[in-house]
Amino acid sequence: MPHSDFTGFFIEEERKRKQEREANVKRQAEQRNTEGQEVETEQEEQEEEQEVTLDELKEQAKEKGIKGYANMKEETLIERLKG
Repeated sequence: MPHSDFTGFFIEEERKRKQEREANVKRQAEQRNTEGQEVETEQEEQEEEQEVTLDELKEQAKEKGIKGYANMKEETLIERLKG
């Protein structure tokens, strides 16, 4: 192989490796972004739960037929409504 072909081969191989590295970085960034969206969704759900008043929780429990809802604390009502 002449010297110029040999150099061209290594340049091409390096170009391929660079493309692979860039693709890996992009995949990792997309994965982090997706994980970040999942965290945001969980936080939004928690915020929505906090916005519901105790009276609203009791009303939901009443509609679902949960016994003893009138004397339950907020955390207990939330657990029962989820379960």
